[in-house]
Amino acid sequence: MPREIKDFTGDFENFLTVTDESRNQAARDRDYVDHKQWTDDEISKLAARGQSPIVINRTKVKVNFLTGAERSGRTDPKALPRTPDHEDAADAATKGLRFVADNTDLDQTASASFEDYIVWGTEAAITEVSEKGDDFEIAINGIAGDRFYYDPHSRKLDFSDAKYMGISIWMDQDDAVAQFPKKKDDIESVLTSSSDSVDGSTFDDQPKWLDRKRKRIRVCRHYYKENGVWHLAYFTDSLFLMEPRPSPLLDEFEEPINPIEAQSAYIDREGNRYGEVRGYIWVQDEINHRRSKFLYMISVRQTVGDKGAVDDINVAKSELAKANGHVETVPGKRFELLENSDVNSSQFLLYQDGKSELDSIGANSALSGEPDTQLSGRAITALQQGGLTELAGLFDGHRAWKQRIYRQVWNRIRQFWDQEKWIRVTDDQSDLQWVGLNQPITLGQKLQESAQQGDERAQAALQQLIDDPRLNEVVEVRNNVAELDVDIELSESKDIVTIRQEQFDTLAQLAQAYGPQEVPFEAMLRLSDMTDKEDVLELLKPEEQDQEQVQAQVELQSIEAESELNNKNADTAAKAAKAAKDQADADAQNIENEVVAQQLGIVNGAA
Repeated sequence: MPREIKDFTGDFENFLTVTDESRNQAARDRDYVDHKQWTDDEISKLAARGQSPIVINRTKVKVNFLTGAERSGRTDPKALPRTPDHEDAADAATKGLRFVADNTDLDQTASASFEDYIVWGTEAAITEVSEKGDDFEIAINGIAGDRFYYDPHSRKLDFSDAKYMGISIWMDQDDAVAQFPKKKDDIESVLTSSSDSVDGSTFDDQPKWLDRKRKRIRVCRHYYKENGVWHLAYFTDSLFLMEPRPSPLLDEFEEPINPIEAQSAYIDREGNRYGEVRGYIWVQDEINHRRSKFLYMISVRQTVGDKGAVDDINVAKSELAKANGHVETVPGKRFELLENSDVNSSQFLLYQDGKSELDSIGANSALSGEPDTQLSGRAITALQQGGLTELAGLFDGHRAWKQRIYRQVWNRIRQFWDQEKWIRVTDDQSDLQWVGLNQPITLGQKLQESAQQGDERAQAALQQLIDDPRLNEVVEVRNNVAELDVDIELSESKDIVTIRQEQFDTLAQLAQAYGPQEVPFEAMLRLSDMTDKEDVLELLKPEEQDQEQVQAQVELQSIEAESELNNKNADTAAKAAKAAKDQADADAQNIENEVVAQQLGIVNGAA
């Protein structure tokens, strides 16, 4: 039997009825964070008594500690392949997830949701898709704690057993007609004829289905499970703005899915959900009340005396409260001031004990990094991690919620990014990286890649198929997200600023020990966290170029001098060789003359 409009409005009304007390307490918790820690009745009583409504807001300090810890421990997604065939493409999936996270500023959304998580008790976000021309843009939108509603009979922290959940917002008549133009007449009719039957004090300043004065209606975006399938409907009081239908968003199995992911911090046995702040309220009240009482006690004095000792006891009390007050008494009548320093000391000690008690809950001094400024950054990080042990369950729930958000993002990518898409994966303009998803690869590109890797057969095929139209045929689709099957894990984004500074200080000490010859200034500059390093290096380049030119000139002069010296040496050697040759010729001639003379002498003697 099809569900009727009363079934849907009944779901929402049931949520309001069952969770009324829980929501009022959550609203009170939110007020405590925002410094609203005294009720109107309490303030009136204090005013009548002459006391001040003092607020020492340690609750907000605790919330700031926790939200700061969440920011310092932010996580990045990483896609892991489920099969060896998807190992190479898993990196592209990781970059796709990080692209969406950066494009939608997920870190800021998650941090705002985390504050709802610890204050309201529940965080929620919806992963949507909007059409932008020929492309689809994925958006992750947080849902405010006082706009999210759910099946109040759900008992799991992650709402995995919920039968329905949704978003309740107020819309002006014009906006509602613009979003649901086919329901224009029906919307006008609702605003003029429907009754105001629903009350819910934490959902708006006008807690009804209708606000005729401002021409607004409450619109519920309602996801519900029927026969195991998630459906979607938009409705207001007695009217469907969009008829129930299966959810248009699909999971990894191509089944309709609920795109809302929610997580509660804690839940009691009655199903009431609450946040970390709930445990601070009573101690915070003690701090405020004792501080107010203590200030009042030290500003007034207790007295005892005989009747008629003063003309007007109220005037006397007023004078005693003044720094220069004066009280006149009737002679012979007893009028004394009572000593109450012991009571004041007790009140002050209890006040200090209350502050210490609240400071020791959850976010302690180790978590805030206060113990010892002489410790290294790594040691402080270890202490902070130890301080978070008490809150491990709280942060683990937030981490699981964020992981489910990334799974929703991946499902949107697989469903809607079915065309070639290039994404930029870094904001560093000097090192831009682009990754192609659903990238068609032609036969020519495939052969060219193989040829560049040294495949001779691919090179030969390219030469044979020049101008062949078959080279333009698509042979594969690279990083096909529809076929990519991955698991998603979260890796913590380490706070490396302190560690990097420690490493740089160590290098600076080594540079001082070894001198600039071993550790150049440019190397130290590049390793530092100084801003505009490249500009500084550019300023140093002209001087470096001058030094290089001088060095080159010196080297050239040295070469020329060496060449001239070599020429001189060669000329000297040539002259010495010629002289040696002339001397050898002369010696040979002398020897020849002597031989001839001897031969002539022998001949003459014989004759």
